[in-house]
Amino acid sequence: MKSLILILTTLLVLAAACGKPESQFISRKQVQMTQEQMSLILAGQSLTCSDLAYCPEAVARMFAINFEDVNNSSTCSAFLVAPDLVMTNSHCVFGLKMSLEKICSGIYFSFQINGFNHSAQCSKILWRDERQVGRHFYKNGDNDFALIRLDHNVPIVPLKLAPTSPRPGQELYPIVVDQIGGYNARITKLDCLAEKSIPKFGVIQLSDCPIISGNSGSPVLDQEMNVVALIFASSDNKIRHPSDELSIRTKSSSKGFALSSEYILKRIGHLL
Repeated sequence: MKSLILILTTLLVLAAACGKPESQFISRKQVQMTQEQMSLILAGQSLTCSDLAYCPEAVARMFAINFEDVNNSSTCSAFLVAPDLVMTNSHCVFGLKMSLEKICSGIYFSFQINGFNHSAQCSKILWRDERQVGRHFYKNGDNDFALIRLDHNVPIVPLKLAPTSPRPGQELYPIVVDQIGGYNARITKLDCLAEKSIPKFGVIQLSDCPIISGNSGSPVLDQEMNVVALIFASSDNKIRHPSDELSIRTKSSSKGFALSSEYILKRIGHLL
C-alpha cells in the first residue's frame, strides 16, 4: 500500500507536467511499478465533466508509464478516432532508449462510458514522429501527433476528423483533460478563437486559450463537434495546475497551439 501511495504521489506531480516533470518536485529515487499496481489505478479512475453538453465519451485520459521508474512517466490527453484507434501527441509517446514495443506496453487509456470507467491499453504504435526521442515538441509543432491501436474495440462513438482547417476568427472548443490527481481527471471545454495559421506546418494559433500541462493530445472541436485540430502546446508554461474555477484560468492571456486535422489527414489519413 505504501508503494502504491508513493506511485500515486508521483503521478500527481506528473499529471501537472505532461511530459515535462518538474524535477524539483520529484524524488531522484527510482520508483518501480508493477502491472498489478497499474491495474488498481486504472480500476479507480474517475473522469468527470465540467460541461455535460460538451463531454464526448471519446475523449480519454492517457497514461504513459515507465514501469522501471515512474519518475519517467507522464499523463496526457487523447481521443478515439475509430473503435480501436486513439490519437494523441507524439511527445506523449516517448521513451529514451526504448523500443516502440516497450513504450506501447506502458500506455493506457481511461474512458468514461455511461458514467462507468472503461480502460484500454496500447496494442501497437502505428505512427509516431521518428525524431521523437524525448518529451519535447518541435519548434514549429510539425508532426507532433501519434496514432495508437488499442487492444480491443471501445464501445463508444469515435470523433470525426474534419478534412478542412479552421478559418481565422472561427470559434473553436478544445475539449481538454485536466489532470487532477492519480485517480481523478476532469474533461473541460474551453472557448477559444482561431487567431492565425501556419499552413506549412499545419499549426493553428488559438487566442484566449488557457491550455495547461496535461492537456496535450486534446481534440479541438468546431460547432458541429468535428475535430479540426489537435492541441500540442501553450504559450504560457507557468500555468500548470487545473483550477476549480475555470474563470481563474481564463484570466491568462495565453495562446494555445494545435495541429490542423487537414494537415494530420494528409500525412496519416491512410492509416485511419
